[in-house]
Amino acid sequence: MALFPENGALYLLKGEALYSLERFEESAIAFSRGVELDPGKLGELFNYGRCLQSLDRYKEALEVFLSMQSRSDKSLQVRGYFGEGLSRQSLGNIEEAKRLYQKALTLNPSFDRARYRLALILLDDSPDEALSMLNRVLISDPLHHGGAYNKALALRNLQRMDDAQKALARYQQILAGRSRIALLKERWAMTPHETSILLELGRVYRSLGVTGESLRWFARAGGLAPNDPEPAIETLRTLILAQRRAEALQLVQRLKSTTLYAAAKDQIEDLLKPPAEEE
Repeated sequence: MALFPENGALYLLKGEALYSLERFEESAIAFSRGVELDPGKLGELFNYGRCLQSLDRYKEALEVFLSMQSRSDKSLQVRGYFGEGLSRQSLGNIEEAKRLYQKALTLNPSFDRARYRLALILLDDSPDEALSMLNRVLISDPLHHGGAYNKALALRNLQRMDDAQKALARYQQILAGRSRIALLKERWAMTPHETSILLELGRVYRSLGVTGESLRWFARAGGLAPNDPEPAIETLRTLILAQRRAEALQLVQRLKSTTLYAAAKDQIEDLLKPPAEEE
C-alpha cells in the first residue's frame, strides 16, 4: 500500500480481505479510503455495506445499498435491495424490510438469501407461507442449518408437532454433518492426496441426502486413484440409494470395459440386486 498510496483498487481489496477475517473496523477504514479514491465503485461493494451493518452503522450502509440499486447490473440491484432490507429491519422498519426482500425476489426469484429473511419475518404471523419459503431454501441448499431450524419452528407454529420433531432431528443431523465435513476438509487441505478422506466426505454427504455433492467427492477420489475400485463402488451405491438406477446401469456398462470391474464384480452384482420384498 505504501508503494501505491493513491490506488483505490488496492484499498478495496484490503477491505474485502479484512471483511472475510471479520476485522470490521479495519475493513470499513480500507473500504472508505478506496471509495474516496474511486467513488464510482461505491455501487459495487456489497460487503462494504455488510461491514458497516456489522458495526451497527446502518444508515451509512444504506448509502452503499442505495447506490447499488441505481446500477444497471441486475445482480447488483438485487443485492442492493436485499442489503437495504437488512438495514431497514435492523432499524425497526419491518414492513419496509419485507417490501425490499420481495423486491429482490421479484428481480431474482432464485435469490434465497432474501427468501430466507422474508420467511423469518413471516414465521409467527404466517407460518404456512414461511414454511413454503423455507422448503424452497432447503431444496436449493439441503444443509442450510438456519432453514432447517426455522422449518421446525414453522411446523410448531402450525401445531404439526410430530413433523416439527422430525424437522428438529433433521436440523441436529445437519449440524453434526456440517461439523464432520468441516473437520474432514481441514484434514484434506493438509493431505490432499489422501483418497480415504475424499471417500469419507462423499459418504457423509450421502448420509445427509446431498447426492450431487457426494458424487463429486467420489469422482475426485476416482481421479486420484484410478485403479482403486472403491470410488466406483461408492458412486454406484450412491446412485442406487438415490433411485437413479438408469445412471447406475450406465456406470456398470462403462466399468465392464475396465480392470476395475473384475476387481469389484461381486460387490457390483450385490448392489444391483433388487431389494427383497417384504412378506
